[in-house]
Amino acid sequence: MRSFHDFNIFEYTVNCQLKEIALKLKEHHGNREGTVIFSGVVGHLFENVLEGNIVLEFAEIEATQFYKKFEKSLLNYQKWGLPMLFKSETEFLSESQQKNLKFISISTSYGLSGWVICTAVTINA
Repeated sequence: MRSFHDFNIFEYTVNCQLKEIALKLKEHHGNREGTVIFSGVVGHLFENVLEGNIVLEFAEIEATQFYKKFEKSLLNYQKWGLPMLFKSETEFLSESQQKNLKFISISTSYGLSGWVICTAVTINA
């Protein structure tokens, strides 16, 4: 995935009907801009959203690593409608593979962090 290290996330939109999330980015010390679009969104969790969010990295991670890292938040999310019905890591991995899901971790040095589960990622830069 293309690096947006030290870019600011200055806007994000969530379109529930289209199952799409768009993050608009601008270089922290420069003029380059870009947009990261997550399509086929199954679920997401964003925390610590602040003015001037600064990206450390967007990383696609394997389903096993994702499950181990975010198991608690995934199981909690099921209570509120995450459209994945798993009771174990094995079931999570099987459903993820069947649906061809991608797991994106968002790390920042300031502000917004979290993850997105989706079927496709498009980068416009």
